[in-house]
Amino acid sequence: MVPLTIQEEQVHLKKIDKDLKLCLFNQFDNNCSNGIIKAHSVSKELFLRKISRNNKVYNPQMDTIKYKVNMKDIGVNEASVFYGFCNKHDTNLFSDFETGKFTASSSQLLKLGYRALCLEIFKKIKVIKKFSFYKENMDKGKNLLDQYRIQMSSNKEIAFNKNSLIKLEKIQALLHSDIIENTSDKMKHCLITLENPQNILCSSMISPEFNLNLERLQKLDNTTNAKNLFLNSFIFDDIGYVLISWLAEEDEYGKIFSNSIFSESHLINHKLIALILMYTENVFITPSWWDSLPDEKRNHLKKLIEYVEGFESNVTLNIQDHLEALQYLTHKFL
Repeated sequence: MVPLTIQEEQVHLKKIDKDLKLCLFNQFDNNCSNGIIKAHSVSKELFLRKISRNNKVYNPQMDTIKYKVNMKDIGVNEASVFYGFCNKHDTNLFSDFETGKFTASSSQLLKLGYRALCLEIFKKIKVIKKFSFYKENMDKGKNLLDQYRIQMSSNKEIAFNKNSLIKLEKIQALLHSDIIENTSDKMKHCLITLENPQNILCSSMISPEFNLNLERLQKLDNTTNAKNLFLNSFIFDDIGYVLISWLAEEDEYGKIFSNSIFSESHLINHKLIALILMYTENVFITPSWWDSLPDEKRNHLKKLIEYVEGFESNVTLNIQDHLEALQYLTHKFL
């Protein structure tokens, strides 16, 4: 068979990105309306516009060939977008803090964590589709050994992500009753208040193996048993917050991780910045702040974003003070 060209491969992958549109709440309430919309995992009007310059923000993106981070200038209309909800369900789920006052109620905090979860589910579905494409197409014209390698590699990635997706959908089902009944039994939180609005926003679901005191909390050899955190950095009424959430049934894991942030007062800001930049991809940065930094500081922050291996032995070398990014004030467990 004729092998795909690089251009053909990119066209197919972009088509998967463009065509994947679904309502992730449909399985719980199939009464969708007004079509699938551009849902923002980080609120456009409430959060992104506050850190924008000319309605644009920076998003760190990895050059997979050079393995270096570049800052992409992205408009707030496109930043953090995923096609994961219909208009009705996006409005019903998130309007209490999108259009109302932020009170840090358990319901509002739950929904911030829930939106990060739904983004992760959407990303897993997309990754499975892309590796299924690889499996079906990328071995065309290859010799038998290369075909075998491509098939095995694709099968491994598909199986890994399907296992992760099973766990994520179980969490979504677990949180469903709290969402519908407006209760707060299934999720716990650590809400961190900052002295000033911060320059780094995010919304993501992460699964740290180590806390920020370098103590191992879990091994990720089986993703179906992974413990997770939901991480959000946002601004309400000119007050900056970082929210760490976890399942109530994993309360010990969540508290041990969160407490490791505050164990040394002089490292709290350092650890918060490292947590956001080292663990999350769905990150948005104030362009004017980033551009004002000396090259040395920008390069250091890029190293945090690029950092993927040896975390347990080298994290202390990668944590430095960047008070311009965020400044810790207080925290409370909810």
